[in-house]
Amino acid sequence: MRHSFKKQRNEVYFERAYDELVSCVEMEKEGVIDLYYFDESGFSQKSNLPYGWSEKGVAIECTAYQNSKKLNVLGFLSRQGKVVYHEVECTVNTDIYSEDTY
Repeated sequence: MRHSFKKQRNEVYFERAYDELVSCVEMEKEGVIDLYYFDESGFSQKSNLPYGWSEKGVAIECTAYQNSKKLNVLGFLSRQGKVVYHEVECTVNTDIYSEDTY
């Protein structure tokens, strides 16, 4: 079992994106482009504690790191298995990425 947004997606946009991806794969096979897939993940000492438990009458405390900076890792993976990554301590959005960066 897994979570799925399939019932919520816009089929027109999905088909358009799928066709574009197929086109990119073909251009990569022809040597026109280098194709990479991208993902981002964040790490921090400031953990999220959504729930917990302890024995009755025993309070459990976790150290809080209020000034901990979040480290984001941008990862690029080619279909040939080449990995390129970059760490940043800022918010990840399109403003921090440019072709010259990587």
